[in-house]
Amino acid sequence: MLKNKRNLYSIITLIFLFQLFIFSDNLMPFSWGKLKVEGLACTCPDLTVKTGKIYLRTITPDSLKRFNIDYSEIYLTENSFKKFPKNFNPSYIFDPNFIEGKVVGKRNIEGEKHWNLVFDVSNWQILNPLKDILIKFSFFLQIIIFIIYYLKNEKNIT
Repeated sequence: MLKNKRNLYSIITLIFLFQLFIFSDNLMPFSWGKLKVEGLACTCPDLTVKTGKIYLRTITPDSLKRFNIDYSEIYLTENSFKKFPKNFNPSYIFDPNFIEGKVVGKRNIEGEKHWNLVFDVSNWQILNPLKDILIKFSFFLQIIIFIIYYLKNEKNIT
């Protein structure tokens, strides 16, 4: 009986890990290889970086690291706006998006002491906010159900 429960727990854990791998863009609080960004409607930088600041630090050229860089907001090159997907409405820039690309320079707002990076986007990926919320909700609901099931069965064993 105990061996069957351990096998069941192992299978459930593997399912969770598989889901974590498949939906890592939605579930992970950090991202590697891409940035999760939202648009800004001001005379400040173009995008605010939601996740991927550590990744952004690693791809920043050493020649720029000596400046006081603010990694929470970035400017985009003009070329980046030409690389929108075909179904991309320009108003989508204010929704969460994943972008891939490289750092090509720095800019600052007049009078500010910090600099923001200039980013050249090679790939835009639209993130559906409803899908994002549903994936997170269902994943954490599964974890809660698993914990309740586990605790209930542990009490029955002892």
